Amino acid sequence: MEFGPTSHIYAMIPTPDLTHLNREDYDKVYEPAADTFLLLDALESDAAELKALKPRICLEIGTEAEEAQDGKDIRGAWAGGKNGMQVTDFLLEHVNGLLSPKGRFYLVAVKENNIPELQSRMRQQYGLDSKIVLQRRAGGEHLHVIRFFRG
Repeated sequence: MEFGPTSHIYAMIPTPDLTHLNREDYDKVYEPAADTFLLLDALESDAAELKALKPRICLEIGTEAEEAQDGKDIRGAWAGGKNGMQVTDFLLEHVNGLLSPKGRFYLVAVKENNIPELQSRMRQQYGLDSKIVLQRRAGGEHLHVIRFFRG
């Protein structure tokens, strides 16, 4: 097998095994969907860089039923709370304080979240640079994974 100068070799992240979940679990757990797998693909493509940073903590944050849009179950969490950005906006206000000097923050966003404005706001308010590392259409959504980092 030959690899050119732009070839990337990285460890494959296995597809999550969900066989241990039962029907009731899906009332409390966000079932992996296109956005989940897009995030895994983005992390997989950055795996070598992330390993080199020797992270000590990896935290995944996700939108609880109490914060859900107009509902009392997990379905509202998929919508991101009021106007689609309520939970995300709350999280973005805290990223700067949570991120280590070499840390990375990955956000899955949809086109309707006004990604250029989101990137601009994070740079102006917190000095975080960003890059769209992966994007994909999934049904009616155009999903993006944005990597935020200190310049």
